[in-house]
Amino acid sequence: MKKVMVWLCILCIFSTIGGSFESKAEEKPDTIQTVLEEYGYDLNEIKYDPEILSSLIATNAKMTFPWFHRWWSHPFEIPKNVKGTVNGIADSYHVKSAEFSNTGLFQQFLGGMSRTGYTATAMPELKLMPYPIDKEEPILDGVKFVYAAMGYDFYEPQAEAVRTAVGSMPAELQMPFADYLYSAVILWRYRNRAMRNIPKEKWADVYDKAIQMSISVEETKDLDAFMWDTGPTFDYLDLYNGTVPLIYSIFKIEKKIRDEKFDTKGYQFDIYTPLGRIAFQGGSEKNEYIGDDYCLIVDCLGDDNFIGATAANSSLNKPVSVVIDFDGNDHYSADKRDKCAQGTGVLGVGILIDEQGNDVYEAWDNAQGAATFGVGLLWDNAGDDTFKARVFSQGAGQFGVANLVNVGGNDTYYAFYASQAYGYTGGYGLLLDTEGDDQYTAEPTELLTPGVLGHNDNINYSLCQGVGFGRRADLYDGHSMGGGMGVLVDLKGDDKYVAGIYAQASGYWFATGILYDKEGNDVYDAYFFVQSGTAHMGITELLDEAGDDIYYARQAISAGGAHDVSISWHVDKGGNDKFLCNYEVTDKDGKKTKTSGGILLGSSTANGMGILVNIGGDDVYDVLDEPGRGKQSVGYANHVVPPTMNTWRNTFPDVGLFIDIGGEDTYTRPDLIKNNTSWKQESTQYARRMSVGIGLDIEEGYIPWVEW
Repeated sequence: MKKVMVWLCILCIFSTIGGSFESKAEEKPDTIQTVLEEYGYDLNEIKYDPEILSSLIATNAKMTFPWFHRWWSHPFEIPKNVKGTVNGIADSYHVKSAEFSNTGLFQQFLGGMSRTGYTATAMPELKLMPYPIDKEEPILDGVKFVYAAMGYDFYEPQAEAVRTAVGSMPAELQMPFADYLYSAVILWRYRNRAMRNIPKEKWADVYDKAIQMSISVEETKDLDAFMWDTGPTFDYLDLYNGTVPLIYSIFKIEKKIRDEKFDTKGYQFDIYTPLGRIAFQGGSEKNEYIGDDYCLIVDCLGDDNFIGATAANSSLNKPVSVVIDFDGNDHYSADKRDKCAQGTGVLGVGILIDEQGNDVYEAWDNAQGAATFGVGLLWDNAGDDTFKARVFSQGAGQFGVANLVNVGGNDTYYAFYASQAYGYTGGYGLLLDTEGDDQYTAEPTELLTPGVLGHNDNINYSLCQGVGFGRRADLYDGHSMGGGMGVLVDLKGDDKYVAGIYAQASGYWFATGILYDKEGNDVYDAYFFVQSGTAHMGITELLDEAGDDIYYARQAISAGGAHDVSISWHVDKGGNDKFLCNYEVTDKDGKKTKTSGGILLGSSTANGMGILVNIGGDDVYDVLDEPGRGKQSVGYANHVVPPTMNTWRNTFPDVGLFIDIGGEDTYTRPDLIKNNTSWKQESTQYARRMSVGIGLDIEEGYIPWVEW
C-alpha cells in the first residue's frame, strides 16, 4: 500500500509540469493547421525563437519559474500543460494513503511546491520517522521538547501545571498532540535555516516588510529593493521541507478524532509553550479564541468564534500556527489591526482546517490562504461558506505557497485586489472549489485600486480569479522579477465570476494565470485584460468544459486577447455560449452609448498570440462593428513596429486565431464574419506576412491541441 502512496505523489508532481495523462486526440486533420495552410502558413511558423525568449528571461525576469520557458516556447502545447496542471489539482484533493483517509492537504501543498520549482519530502510516509515520545505523559514530553529545543529552562512547577491542564486525558489521545509539538519544533528549526543567509539582526525588519508587501496596494522603493535582495536569498526548500512533518502531524490528530471517532467529551486543556499556546476542546461548548496567542487550536464541536490572527504568523517568533475545527457553524474574524489571519504564512506556516459547518470567514488583508515567504493553507470541508476580505487573500502567494481548498457547498468569495488565486513573484496561489453554485466577486466599482493609463479609471484593478503577476522594472530601476502562478479551479456548479481589470485568467510579466471551470452554466463578467486576456510576456488560459456560458468581456484585450509576446488561450467546450464584448456609458447629457476596446475574441497586438476555440453550441459573438473596437477582434493580429526596423520583434509573429466549430452562430460583423466561412484580417498599423489574423466558423472540425 505504501507503494501506492509513492506513485500518487510522483503522479501529482508530473501532472503539474506537463500532464501525466493520455491525449484524447484522434487521427483526424488538425483544423488549425488546415486553416493556416489555406492562407499560406505552416503551423511550425507559429512560435517564438527560444533563444530570444531565454535572453528576455535572463535580462528581464529574475526568479521566473523554471518551466515557464518551455511553455512559452511551445504555444500549442499550452492547453496540454494547463490540463495537466488542473487535472493534478482536481485529482489530488482526496487521496487515501496506507495510513490516512485523506492526504489531500499534503498533495495540494506538494503540487504548489513543485509548480514554484521545488520538491522536498515528496514521499513522506516512507521517509518520516516516529519521534521518541514518552508514552506515559506524551503532551508533557512534547512541551518539554519545545522548551529544551528553544533554549528555555523547564522546572517541576511548570510540569505540574501541564499535568493539571491535561488531567485524565488518555495517553492515546495525547500522542498526536505531542507529535505536533515535535513537528512544530522541526518547522521552527527549518524556518530559521531558511533565513540563514539573512543577518539575524535584520530578521525583524524582514518580517515587517513581508507584512507590508501583503497589505499594500502600491509599490514602494523600499519593498522593491527588499524583494530583489531577499527573494533569491530565502531558502524555500528548507521551509517546505519543515512543513511536511507538520502536515502529517495534523493528519494524526484528524485520524484519532475524526476517523477513529475517539470520545473526546470531557477533555480539554490550554497550555503555554514558547512557540505559542496549544488548546484542545473536546466538548460541544461554544468557544471563543484570540488566535494571536496560539500555536495550535483543536476544537471538536460547537459554533465557535475565532478572532484575530487565527492560524497565522502574528509575529516573527510565532512561525507556526494551526487551527483544526471539526464541527459547527463557525465565525472567523479579523480586522485592520491584524497583520494576517485565517491560514496565512509570513516567514512561517499558517494552516486552518474546518471540517464541517456553514462557516463565515471575514478579514481585512493578508488572509484566507495567503503566503509571503511562507506557506498558507486554508481547507474547508462541507457547508455553505462565505469568504470576505480586501487585499491579498483567498489563495494568494508571493515567495511561497498559498492554497484555499473548499470542498462542497454553495460558497461566496468577495475581495478587492490580488486575491482569489493570485501568484506574484516566486508565489503560487490556488483556489479550488469542488462543487456547488458559487459566486466569485473581485469588487469592480467600489474604488480602491482604480485603473490608470486608459484602463478605465472607474473600475478597479483586480488581479483576481486566476492571475499571475511580476514586477516590471525595465522602465524604472531595472530590477525586474518574473511573476508567479495563480490557478482557480471550480469543478461543478453554476458559477458567477465578477471582476474589474486583470482577472479571470490573466498574466503580466513572465507570469501564468489559469481559470478552469469543469461544468455548469457560468457567467463571467469583467472589463480589461480578462477571460484569458494577457499583457507583457504572460501565459494564460481560461478553460470551460461544459455548460451554456455568458462572457461579458467589456473592454479590450480579453477573451483570448494577447499583448506583447503573451500567449492567451480561451477554450470553451459545449453549450450555447454568449460573448458580449462591450459596455454602456452615459455622457453628460444622459445619453447612453455602447463602447469597448479591441483585441478581443482570439486577437493580438505587439507580437502576442491570442487564440479562442469554441466547440459546439449555437453561440453569439457581440462586438462593436467599429474601428479600434470590434473591427480589431475575432481573429485579428496587429503589428506595432515598422517591418523595416532592426529588432527581434520583426522576427516574432503576431497571432490572432478564432475557431468556432459547430452550431448556428450569430455575429455582429456580417460584412466579414459568417457561419461556415473563414477570414483573414490585416494589421491596421503595419501590415506584414507574419501578422496572422485568421478566423474560422466551421460545422465540423477537430483540434488535437485541446483534446486532453
